[in-house]
Amino acid sequence: ERFQDTFGWTTYEFIAKTDTNKEAGKLGMKNFKENIALVMLFCPEINSIELNDNGKIFSIEHINKIDDIKNESEKFHKFVFKVNDNGEISKKIFLSYKINEYNEQLTKKFEKDRYLRICCALELDDNNNILNKSSIPCLFCSFPLVGSEKHQFPFFINSPDFEPDSERTSLLLDGKEINENTGKISEPGINKMILLRITEIYKDFLDYICKSDIKKRYFLIKGINSLPKINFFDIKWYEKIFISSMRDIALEYPIVWNGKEHKKLTDVFIPVINYYDEEVKRKKVYNYISELNNKRVPSFEESKIFEKIIWKNDSRIKFKDLE
Repeated sequence: ERFQDTFGWTTYEFIAKTDTNKEAGKLGMKNFKENIALVMLFCPEINSIELNDNGKIFSIEHINKIDDIKNESEKFHKFVFKVNDNGEISKKIFLSYKINEYNEQLTKKFEKDRYLRICCALELDDNNNILNKSSIPCLFCSFPLVGSEKHQFPFFINSPDFEPDSERTSLLLDGKEINENTGKISEPGINKMILLRITEIYKDFLDYICKSDIKKRYFLIKGINSLPKINFFDIKWYEKIFISSMRDIALEYPIVWNGKEHKKLTDVFIPVINYYDEEVKRKKVYNYISELNNKRVPSFEESKIFEKIIWKNDSRIKFKDLE
């Protein structure tokens, strides 16, 4: 329920006396500053927040909200937040995609109409470059699953329907999808169902981005280039079903910048140049490989990046060295 009149600020005060308290407080404030914009994006009821750290004021507020958007039927929306970190003004920009669709399996499990709710987001800079935020969680269940940082994805994912472990540090993915006792979808089954829906959202993201001028698209393979080492994990299902599908989708879209335009990964050769310590040597080898292959290579900077992050042992991806 939404009220016409607000009730003012909700205030929390914490008194830290011991060194341990103070260190925990510092870590908490760091985590707060890193994640609060995403929490506000995923919980649009929160309009603004202020943090008072012994007189040092950190505040953040929505510049635009879903209520301000004229065409809500569009799949993608950009949201902007104004950040004031003790007088230093900046902004955060997110490209967001949200679904809220009736789900038969959740309805059967909870014995009432239930909708699958997912919101995915990418952070962009002022120049429309994708920003990499690998130090913070990609997984949110309204609030971040702190401790799940090793489980990376191409974008941030929030779903109030996720079933995390009791410590909220990872998703439950091991176990059967159907509970044998109830005949209904299990907690791991719910998480796998959400991840399968994520593959469709990933395709929509790539389709949208590749029709726009958004750059640094190599971040769109983050999390699908390797298998995470996490708890409560079904590695066979994750690799065969989820990762395989995500990689197939990634190869369908032009995410490689060659200096003039974006190309598909399958349409370029990845120069093997990071073996060389000196930048001058790398550039020389890159130029030579580029000429030998009719310049069907990524730009020099993206060649260095893709060589490091792209998955190996895939015949569809071609590497080139001097041999």
